[in-house]
Amino acid sequence: MNIEFLEVKAFFFGTEEQKRKTYFSFILPFFKEIDGEFSAERDWNGGPHYRIILPKHHDQLLVHFEKDFKAYVKREFGDLSKVELEENIEQYVKHHETIAGMESRSKEEINAGRHLTVAIHSYDEAYLRQTFNSYQHFVVHTQSLFFMQKFISSFGERFFNLPKEKKYLYFTKMLYEVLTFSSFHPKFAVLVYVSNIEGVFAIAEQYGKRAAFEKAYQTLYKSLPFETLANDPEFNELGATWKDTIGNIYSLIKENVKNLFTDEEGFYSKELQKEELVQNIQGISSEFHDLLLKQDVEEWTNHEEHVIYRVLINIVYKSAHMLQFTFTEKNFACYAVCEYVMDKYHTTWREIMAQRGINA
Repeated sequence: MNIEFLEVKAFFFGTEEQKRKTYFSFILPFFKEIDGEFSAERDWNGGPHYRIILPKHHDQLLVHFEKDFKAYVKREFGDLSKVELEENIEQYVKHHETIAGMESRSKEEINAGRHLTVAIHSYDEAYLRQTFNSYQHFVVHTQSLFFMQKFISSFGERFFNLPKEKKYLYFTKMLYEVLTFSSFHPKFAVLVYVSNIEGVFAIAEQYGKRAAFEKAYQTLYKSLPFETLANDPEFNELGATWKDTIGNIYSLIKENVKNLFTDEEGFYSKELQKEELVQNIQGISSEFHDLLLKQDVEEWTNHEEHVIYRVLINIVYKSAHMLQFTFTEKNFACYAVCEYVMDKYHTTWREIMAQRGINA
């Protein structure tokens, strides 16, 4: 297959602070000249490497990347000892197989010897085929990430340096703005986030921790001063750019929606996706997901709105860890936006489901 994109993995096993500084002070500036045509991710909790995707026609930009990358790290942080490296990668050695499974990526070998190594190759075809319905689906996803990267490059560092309360407040409102692009009212569109948080609570329930999670989330949610956003110039600037970014991604997806999930031989077929979706939902012990399965699965998974938001929300969730949120923090933001909508429209997700004709 002629894949038009390159994947760069740059391994750096410094401290979290060092990795963050390198991302904002070296990685993003290095690719600035192709802003809008690359994405640079760090995996959840900082990840063991930076992962950059860019079109192959920009390959000349990479000629000095490895040399400059090593020079920057050594200049800023010196030579890290083997003991320091092994301490810094301990959590990834322990959890990387689980994270790779959650991300549906090939498992990376992580050891101190890979520190400051760089791998440059064509985008992983096996991952592409097992993740996307067609090559066109992959291209739209990748171009959507490029749009999101422009936002991260402009606001990521500033966002990270906000007080925690403001970060949660801003991101909750940003998640709400995503709903305003739906053909459905935000009151109905919010179910996409309800699905996420009810799944999280179902897992917490298995460990006897749901009540503790809900109490902590509710306390934090109640502390967020949403009324201050209207007169917050910092959020007005960030929020306007976010809305433009989501609008660009939404338009791109909508323009291509008819071709996004047209099965292409050798890719992740719609039938297999549907089967795995049903299996996953059946494996979630939650009232919300039980109600979902009472619908015509074929009908709602093929609905244009579902197709658009499936791609869009995937990008939005990626933006959470690009903005340095942890899994738990991203899940809180999903909870907070659900509560925000329920409070705003004086309803519950059960009432919303009933209004859509889905009853217990």
